[in-house]
Amino acid sequence: MKFWKPAVPEECIHQLHQNIKDVRQYARDFPIDSTEHNPTNYKKAIQKYKKDTNGSDIWTNSTLRLMPDIVISNIADNCKAVVDTVCLPHQSLISLNSVLGNLGEGLGPYQ
Repeated sequence: MKFWKPAVPEECIHQLHQNIKDVRQYARDFPIDSTEHNPTNYKKAIQKYKKDTNGSDIWTNSTLRLMPDIVISNIADNCKAVVDTVCLPHQSLISLNSVLGNLGEGLGPYQ
């Protein structure tokens, strides 16, 4: 099976890299309030959210509901640190689902 790798002009790669750097610098220059990332708010959100599908981290809401408070506190603390340091988790940077092939049906245009 071949891996899909688009031919991208070097100037596009450079522009993408510069755009990412610019967005990060903007976020550092104009920080947002990260106090909403706290265990109490996370517990409320988990209880209120009704869907039980996999998230980008492959966890379901029912799994999160079973986690002890100390784990939820660690998740909230890490999310707050992400906002404060302008460093997104890799799951949030790009959705790879659109580039994954379907082995049962072939890879479509990405063969």
